[in-house]
Formats: sequence, C-alpha cells, structure tokens
Amino acid sequence: MRAERAVARRYAEAVANVMADTGNYESADEQLQSFVNVMEQHRGMRGVIEDPSLSRTEKVKFIQEVCELLGLEETLQGLLLLLIQKERFGALADIARSYRRIYKERLGLLEVKVRSVIPLREDQLERISQLVHAMTGKTAEVKQVRDHSLLGGLIVQMGNTVLDGSIKNHLERIRRSLVRQQPKGERTV
Repeated sequence: MRAERAVARRYAEAVANVMADTGNYESADEQLQSFVNVMEQHRGMRGVIEDPSLSRTEKVKFIQEVCELLGLEETLQGLLLLLIQKERFGALADIARSYRRIYKERLGLLEVKVRSVIPLREDQLERISQLVHAMTGKTAEVKQVRDHSLLGGLIVQMGNTVLDGSIKNHLERIRRSLVRQQPKGERTV
C-alpha cells in the first residue's frame, strides 16, 4: 500500500511539474477529478480498461476517445495513456488525490474542514481563515460541514491536525476528569 502511494505521488509530482510551467494547476485538478468521477459513475469503463482480452492498443484508443469527449488537455491525456502502457491505471484516483495535495501545497493553500451544528456566518468563517493563516502561514480554503452529532461549538480539521472546540468534547473531558478523581471502590449511580 505504501509503495502504491509512493508511485502515485511520483506521477502526481510529474504532472504538477508540467503544470507549473503553464500555471494551470486548478484546471488540471478539475479535469483529473472529472475523469475519476466518470470512471466511478460508469463502472463499465473500468471493466474495459481492466479487460485482459483487450490489447493495449485498444485500451489506448478507448482512453483517447474518452479524453476527447471530456476535453482533457494533452498533459493529462499523456498521463492516462502512460498509465495504460505501464499497467498502473488502477492508481489514477490516488494520483488525482496526490496531485491535489501537491498543487495546493505549492500554492500555499490549506484545505480546512469546519464542522458545526449550525451554519457559520461569513464573518465567522473569515475569522477562522485568519486564525489558520496566523497558525500556518497558508491561505485557508474553508469548507463548512453541518454535524448534528455535536451539541455546539465546532471542530476544525487542517490536514492531520484537529482542533476540537465542541461542547461534546468538552463534556467528555470533564467526564474523564471526574472518573480519574473518583476514589477507588466508589461507584457512581
């Protein structure tokens, strides 16, 4: 699994390097995501690509036709054709995810997910963006998610870092604190 992610990252870095020359990071990301979505929605397409009875030439022709229909730029068409030739097409979704992380990293962007019970106002989201920028030096791309399991407060996730300011978490910390303080042998009812 780790080796597959390393391979996906290498392909994604190669695409990002080519896109750096043109500055079309976002366009390439949208096109990659579009292709991955089409593949997921039309499982028969994956079947064609994985069909051992079809030659590489037939698979390449099929991919070229799909690329033409979707209007994919040449760099991405080249990536897809290379994946067919190297029999690594199964890594495409990982490559697309890796590419998104790489290009956002290069542009100093950080995806931030904010979970809350109620929708936050624009000024609150802007304040979160400012705090994230102050903490990381990166520009926050804030995505708001409503989470009805929270009692109140919010949870901010930035990459692998989670800041949990929810009431649910606060109550859990109080509960753990009370359990630790409880003398042995006593039972709470």
